[in-house]
Amino acid sequence: MPVDYEPFTGPWGRPQPDGPGSRIITLATLAIYLLTTGDEQKIAYVKRALYPGTPSEGIEYAGVIKGDLEYVATSWRKYGFDLWEEVSGRHFYTLLTLRTALFLGARLATQLGDVSASTRYMAAADEIDPYLRRFWDDERGIMKVTIDFGKEPEAGAHSGTSDGHDSVVAQQQQQEQQAQTQQATKAEKEEETGVDAEWHKLEKVVKADETHGKTSGLDTAVILAVLHAGRGTPWARITTGIDAVADPPFENASKVLSTLVELMDQFSVRYPLNAGRRANGQAVALGRYDEDVYDGVHMSVAHPWYLCTLGAAEFLFLLVSDLTAMTRSPTPPTMLPLTPLLHSTLTRLLPTLSPPLPAVNSALSPSDPAFKALVCALLTLGDSFISIVQEFVGQGGHLSEQFERDGVPRGSEPHEGGLIEDSKRDYSDGKNGEGEVEAIGRGARDLSWSYAAWITCLDERQRAVIGAERAGLTTAAGKGKAVAAL
Repeated sequence: MPVDYEPFTGPWGRPQPDGPGSRIITLATLAIYLLTTGDEQKIAYVKRALYPGTPSEGIEYAGVIKGDLEYVATSWRKYGFDLWEEVSGRHFYTLLTLRTALFLGARLATQLGDVSASTRYMAAADEIDPYLRRFWDDERGIMKVTIDFGKEPEAGAHSGTSDGHDSVVAQQQQQEQQAQTQQATKAEKEEETGVDAEWHKLEKVVKADETHGKTSGLDTAVILAVLHAGRGTPWARITTGIDAVADPPFENASKVLSTLVELMDQFSVRYPLNAGRRANGQAVALGRYDEDVYDGVHMSVAHPWYLCTLGAAEFLFLLVSDLTAMTRSPTPPTMLPLTPLLHSTLTRLLPTLSPPLPAVNSALSPSDPAFKALVCALLTLGDSFISIVQEFVGQGGHLSEQFERDGVPRGSEPHEGGLIEDSKRDYSDGKNGEGEVEAIGRGARDLSWSYAAWITCLDERQRAVIGAERAGLTTAAGKGKAVAAL
């Protein structure tokens, strides 16, 4: 929606259900915290502004949390667009976000006495689980980011809402189709010369394919989903991620980790700046997905993303925290089952681990030297991802959306702190924006999401290092050097 509050009706990927889901996670977490403080004013604020309208109060206004929960609970089966806003289908990121949102919503509703709503939210969350399992590609060993490309909502899949949301969506879809038709007609009539010609050609090719070219299924959005909506769940816990009821066992975090290994292998040959890094046991700069053609302004060649690279580090730190928690378990100690999937994934991720892991299908004890080696290696690899961001950050610590795929711009020289001195490149020709911009940075400048990824990554690193130190699992090499603030 533009700043004038008039609805935007141009061509865009909609609906985007992860938006309401993310809003629920943020505000419900805040509301639950405020309720636990015992402060009457804060509790009143939750009931008045965030989640009013409980049956006992008889208030018609639902509030932002309640309104989003009702929409998600009745509409989660509908197809939509994910966080990249490019293709329609069922998305792992979206469904995991909605599942967590519904669980949090159910907890909040229970605390506020909205029992019937809590029951409905919990039931909807439980129904999402089977869908999440469909994303696993056992043959390739990855969690696919999207399934059922380009699908429309299934008949009878949505029970509707009382606020007329469905009619609004239908109207938006009709307006979007009209706008797309008008835009296509205009593009065909334009004189296709220079940059515009190339843009229209690429745009037509991409839109002709309902998958947006994303045929591999590999996407860092799977990793980001765990960070944004899977903390504290088996998706981030390799020690407790095996569902004994499932056949075969659904090793949540192990499957996400396997996906990360595939992403590292793929991007190691995608960007010139990654040359030799993977072979030397280092991390690699990560982008969104292999088929990406968005260069930050137009469609040509994609670049690494700061938030994707930092996301890989943060996920590894989450696993370290999970492993160190094993050392605080009661007697007998918790063991790490080295299933075929986890064993092969860790071996590929850390080929030089010393001492190596025990045999497949064995169990790794926290007292085993290989356990300490595993924790230290994961910490070191996480720091390696951070080092890439430090190496290619803009002058003054500026973080754009993307950074140059070729690495250090020609003529640039490293300066104090390991940062890169920005050379300037004239983009006033319209190909990559307007005026001079930093040669390292691509896409949106000073992207808030990039800075947020930096903060949450370092926060998780601190927890992982403290946990490892308390467990006596770190070494001088495993601690890594201190990460400097940008």
